[in-house]
Amino acid sequence: GFLLGLFFFSVVMLIISLDQDFNKFTGEENISIVCSNKSIFDASKCAVEITKKFYKYNISNIGKDLDLERLKKEGGVCSSWSDYYKEIGLELGFYSNNVIFNNNCSKLHEINIWSDEDGYCLMDQDIIYCVPLENNKK
Repeated sequence: GFLLGLFFFSVVMLIISLDQDFNKFTGEENISIVCSNKSIFDASKCAVEITKKFYKYNISNIGKDLDLERLKKEGGVCSSWSDYYKEIGLELGFYSNNVIFNNNCSKLHEINIWSDEDGYCLMDQDIIYCVPLENNKK
């Protein structure tokens, strides 16, 4: 009985450990690996889909410089998520720029845009919008 209980406990602990290791693959450094060697459209969709697993909006973190672990744990605002996507886009080899604009008289909003010769993709927190550039296919 004791050895059987010890065996099942060991199996459960192994499963928990493997699950924790799997969750590490949703980090920024791993998004760069998982989403690499894809078109801009597939890579951006891949990055946003992984990000949705831990995305949180947290207004109390406005103006704070958050590292990846803190962003994942606490969440951030539009500028936090734009900076996050900017780094990933650059690591994947795309042009990657943040854009700030007014969305009403008193509020600013920030998004990130990846681009290459095939088109561009706009990342807005956990939303993505891509546009192919047909003119380049002459």
